[in-house]
Amino acid sequence: MPEFIYKYVKLDDYFYELIRNKQLWFPSPKEFNDPFDCKLYLFPGVINTGWEYGFNIPSLDVEKTDFKLLLKVFDRLIDRENLTEALQIKLDSCGICSFSKDSDNLLLWAHYADCHKGVCIKFRTDILIETFKIVKPVVYYDDFPILDPLKDAQNAINFAPFCKSKHWEYEEEVRIQTERKGLFSFPPEAIEQITFGLKCKIPSNKFMQSMNDLGYEKVKFMETKQARGQYKLYYNEYKQHTQHFSSHTRK
Repeated sequence: MPEFIYKYVKLDDYFYELIRNKQLWFPSPKEFNDPFDCKLYLFPGVINTGWEYGFNIPSLDVEKTDFKLLLKVFDRLIDRENLTEALQIKLDSCGICSFSKDSDNLLLWAHYADCHKGVCIKFRTDILIETFKIVKPVVYYDDFPILDPLKDAQNAINFAPFCKSKHWEYEEEVRIQTERKGLFSFPPEAIEQITFGLKCKIPSNKFMQSMNDLGYEKVKFMETKQARGQYKLYYNEYKQHTQHFSSHTRK
């Protein structure tokens, strides 16, 4: 795991409440933008290969089939369907908070930080692991991973939230998993730095000073600049000048 992970967010009420209340929002997987995310599917070997009994169900020879054994296969199939449904309900009830290993990703700035009008929050991974326990990088696959819930139900629950299609590989995602959706507290020392996006209206001096009172004394502020003639951003430590401030202050 990297030393730091990053959360790109809009500069809206969620950001100010995250800072003020020291809480992260963990949505249910049902709220994700990827319909394949955190989904469990029936182990396909029963139909495609006959599973451990050696049947290829679509091409059975009726005269040669041991139907007592075949009924046993279908009983197991029903068990898998019922268990898969139950596990999916449990999985949908958990909470997941997403981060990235990448602090300098143009697409993440565009997709999650309000088209560069938001911020990127730098978190210390060690403190998040100590606080939440289940912190893992996402693994990306070309093919949908095969899970057999009858063989290892708990592994299916632990594995599914951390695998995604290769289409999402650019995000370099790291996830924290909790038993339920909702708001969960983190210690203020978990935040190392806040970077304001290229188009961000930087909060007022009063907001930044209030962060000291909330326990964020060591947090650094960075501003983003656009490189000339390159598809690249660079970052400077933000110097607080009154003429740069907007009036958007959270009280």
